[in-house]
Amino acid sequence: MTAVLVTKDAKYYAYYNVFLTWSLIMHRGYEFYMKGWHFYMVDFCYLVNFIVACHVVVFPKSEIMFFAGFALSLGPIFNSVSYYRNTLAFHSTEKTTSLFIHSSPPLTMFLIHWHDRSNHFASSNMGIQEYGPIFLAKWYGSVIALYGAWVVCYYIVLFKILRGHIVKNNYDTLYDHAMADSRTSRELRSRGEKWTKFMFIWVHFRYVLQFITMTQIFYYFYWVGLIWVIYNHALGIYYGATYYINYHSERYEKNLFSLGRMKEKAKEKTN
Repeated sequence: MTAVLVTKDAKYYAYYNVFLTWSLIMHRGYEFYMKGWHFYMVDFCYLVNFIVACHVVVFPKSEIMFFAGFALSLGPIFNSVSYYRNTLAFHSTEKTTSLFIHSSPPLTMFLIHWHDRSNHFASSNMGIQEYGPIFLAKWYGSVIALYGAWVVCYYIVLFKILRGHIVKNNYDTLYDHAMADSRTSRELRSRGEKWTKFMFIWVHFRYVLQFITMTQIFYYFYWVGLIWVIYNHALGIYYGATYYINYHSERYEKNLFSLGRMKEKAKEKTN
């Protein structure tokens, strides 16, 4: 179905994306709650999925929602496919959901921008805007307005209001994950333990700013954006293929080891 809808008018895949991703997100909400991971559900990627869904369903003519959805989804969210090794593994709803919430919204916004044949969305109505101060004000202003609101709410709720509750019940958050990850914890602690939460926000903002700047290329150059879309989807499939190869190889080795042990025990009994 995905392959068929991608070749049609952008709005068809856009509505399909909303149904698919939010069905998976609702299932994930229950799944994560049972594991004590439910505070991950307020993370950045869900904000971007919410922005894209609102643009498609509620505000299709909004320039703010378009610019924010396009910049955030094709930039920082899409890059997460490689950073977190999002995997197409159909037997695992956790892995499949992680891939779809990071890869389907960018595809949606790419199609909305370049393949909106019915002029349903703001992008086709306003056309490709000339690069300059007005465009940059809309681009960064849209992102900072929505992203900034999320950052403030995230910091107040998770670091001030609910931090004691989270620590007491040993719940996981993205902040705790980053502090435990050797790739990020050193930088978060670079100013001392007192400033780790501020550093977490700063590092995240810097990451977002870098990638929304890069994403302007995809706004102006169709083929560069198309290559980026294909690359990240192919990457998810590749990670899925290597995952299954490694999984079945490990099972095969375990079976051989178990078979060898069984033969040894049989010999010991006969002797």
